[in-house]
Amino acid sequence: MALNGKYADITYVIERVYRDNGFDFEIKYDEVIEWVWDAISLIGAPTAYIDKITNGETGMPDPIVITDYRGTLPSDLHHIVFARDYDTKMPMICKSSSFVKDTETVYVKESQYSYTVNESYIFTSFETGEVEMNYKAFPTNYLGMPMVPDDIKFIMAVQAYIAERIGFRLWMQERLTRDR
Repeated sequence: MALNGKYADITYVIERVYRDNGFDFEIKYDEVIEWVWDAISLIGAPTAYIDKITNGETGMPDPIVITDYRGTLPSDLHHIVFARDYDTKMPMICKSSSFVKDTETVYVKESQYSYTVNESYIFTSFETGEVEMNYKAFPTNYLGMPMVPDDIKFIMAVQAYIAERIGFRLWMQERLTRDR
């Protein structure tokens, strides 16, 4: 699926949810953010994500600071492509990770550096330093809010997923009848 590289703000998608479904109550943004992440992940199109490198260059996040063998992963991380020590540029071997996808991993056979990830952290084989990481990221705006690929298929899929989540909640609260 080829995309145009543009992204629609989440507020546009939420406006469509209100307009097309007639909801007359306030939708909680924190829930919608999670549902957007879920929908994009469920669609699974790699072109929905953007490439980022934690090298501190223009528009990119700073290197991940390691203290006591641990650093905080970027909040927009979808999956890791490659990691290396920032100072030496030596590649790091991933020992195990739920973020690394076999189809996109760059395999390194030997290195003095290794890492694992767990929850929101990267754990390294070195006590202090910095990690430069190439990763696929969820697109976000300047406020850190998710953005959706500006393609009607993506917009409508995310919109439908959000409406379904709201409708399911209303049904579970018995505020929506089975006939609707």
